[in-house]
Amino acid sequence: MNSIERSILALQACIEELHGVKELPILNLGQLIDLLKKVRQDAWVYIDGPVRLTPGEVRSYRGYYCDLAIGVNLDGLAPSVCNFIQTLEQAIGTSFEGYKGGIYLMDRQTRLWFSNYGESYRYGPTGIRTEPDSAHVIVTYAEVE
Repeated sequence: MNSIERSILALQACIEELHGVKELPILNLGQLIDLLKKVRQDAWVYIDGPVRLTPGEVRSYRGYYCDLAIGVNLDGLAPSVCNFIQTLEQAIGTSFEGYKGGIYLMDRQTRLWFSNYGESYRYGPTGIRTEPDSAHVIVTYAEVE
């Protein structure tokens, strides 16, 4: 391993320590967009779970301001896959204000969470499950040290 590789590993360890999470299966913004592009575009998007939740607006995540939060609606209308992709793509290259200040630029590598404003649930997307008329974003709880 050369000095550049050692430096990258050290930087990754620092980031993991700051975030308190390691090797999460959580998808980033680009990965979720890419998965959704493979699904029927007029299907409805839901968040997988015991009740039918729909994705809401996006903003900086309360837990880690440099990450992106997708809001969760219990009674909202489900967006189409096409519209949800547009919402996610609009976040790429956009700066969001953190919960307690600061400006954070989102890109395709930005990690995603499902959480409403001011909340920091540790549930993130890990995949897509499809049905004939819908796409369900699979959600996993991320253990944090």
